[in-house]
Amino acid sequence: ISQLITSALEPDGLGWDLILDIANKQFIFNVKQGDDRTINSSRPFILSTDLKTLGNMNYTQSNTDFYNVAIVSAERKDGTIITEVVDMSNGGPRYETFLAASDVPLTYKNAADAVVDRDEQDIRNDLVVFGTDYLNSKKQIDFAEGNLLNIRSSLFGTSYNLGDTITLQNRRWGVQLNSRITKIRRVIQPGTNLIE
Repeated sequence: ISQLITSALEPDGLGWDLILDIANKQFIFNVKQGDDRTINSSRPFILSTDLKTLGNMNYTQSNTDFYNVAIVSAERKDGTIITEVVDMSNGGPRYETFLAASDVPLTYKNAADAVVDRDEQDIRNDLVVFGTDYLNSKKQIDFAEGNLLNIRSSLFGTSYNLGDTITLQNRRWGVQLNSRITKIRRVIQPGTNLIE
């Protein structure tokens, strides 16, 4: 259930927690909007292997299924092919894909109920939207995770919270990544109050 809730809330920048209310014999489910606590914000919170606040860091960069240029085409019934190139490479290396935009309508019914070809510029505009939407779903994936070290549990809720975007650093690897806090485990035992 935890993974399902996190995957539903994370795209909107939301975090969540579950609190046991022993007095009322119930669980309290909280959804939290995160704050910007990245290195360039006014209130940064940085976890770093250099500062010994971050341990067991894992970093993954994946270009699998990544594209930044889409060549999008649609073919009219008469065989005319309309093509647009959507380039999001920003002058860098190009990772190209070819798309047949079968979802883009090429005709419409007019007031007399006759099928009429759409204006070519309208089709071209739709091809650009189609290609842009596709490329936005095929971005490079940068993922980092790690364990908190030497962080006082009293900082939770004031210096950082669920849903916040913070900066993770490992200077030895040359990695600095802004990442959302999606999960925190608080361990409270006699003499212990840890955040993991």
